Amino acid sequence: MQSKTSTIRAALEAGDTRRAVSIASKFHDRSEDTKLFKTAQDCYTNPSFMRQVGKDPAAIIAQAQARLIERFCAVTEV
Repeated sequence: MQSKTSTIRAALEAGDTRRAVSIASKFHDRSEDTKLFKTAQDCYTNPSFMRQVGKDPAAIIAQAQARLIERFCAVTEV
């Protein structure tokens, strides 16, 4: 069984941002990152509603993707 982190990393490497956001949106912490991932998931599932409430779905998804890459794909030096 793979961890959520490795599944997110694999999805990002495969170019499947939607799947990575979907997995990350299910974290149970209350961090700002998780709030962003949940909002991005809402943008994927109901973009017209997000536009109605004054949010730009494409911008939110791009921001979430950048944060996922920064958080889960960062190369660490030893």
